[in-house]
Amino acid sequence: MGIKAKFNRADVRRMIQRDWAKIEANLFSIMAYVGEEFVTNVRSGMQIDQGAFPKGDYRDQTANLRSSVAYFILKDGIIVRKNSVGTAEGQQAAQGMLNSVPKLRKGYQLVGVAGMDYASRLEAMGYNVISSQAEVAMINLSKQLKAYAAKKGFDMDIDFTGVMVQMR
Repeated sequence: MGIKAKFNRADVRRMIQRDWAKIEANLFSIMAYVGEEFVTNVRSGMQIDQGAFPKGDYRDQTANLRSSVAYFILKDGIIVRKNSVGTAEGQQAAQGMLNSVPKLRKGYQLVGVAGMDYASRLEAMGYNVISSQAEVAMINLSKQLKAYAAKKGFDMDIDFTGVMVQMR
């Protein structure tokens, strides 16, 4: 008496693809939540460590700098979600900054940017543009991904080696 399977390889492949699609959707949701927090924190002038940034927040006179703050979620180097709203000049600067970021050929990326060409000069002068918010985003992303993996009963390797704060 033998056991006969009532499924074939195609059935197994469909099941694995369906399960992976659910996991991927959850990863995108987590990354989008952290990205939204990043953008909100930057645009609202999140409270920051006055020791690290003695000048605190800056005055965005044209709204272009805060409009150039955006996040992008990429899968294998292709944008799957983004938050880029505001002035046309700011949005164009954010997209331009994304174009200068090295893309992973395989894998997922959450990229936060401040695209205006003077963002890094403001940081160098002691103002906070996105540095402290980027740090908070990395910590939150790591915590949320690890919590999700633990909840689902699998291990997740989170590699932040390529993390950098991108500003012009």
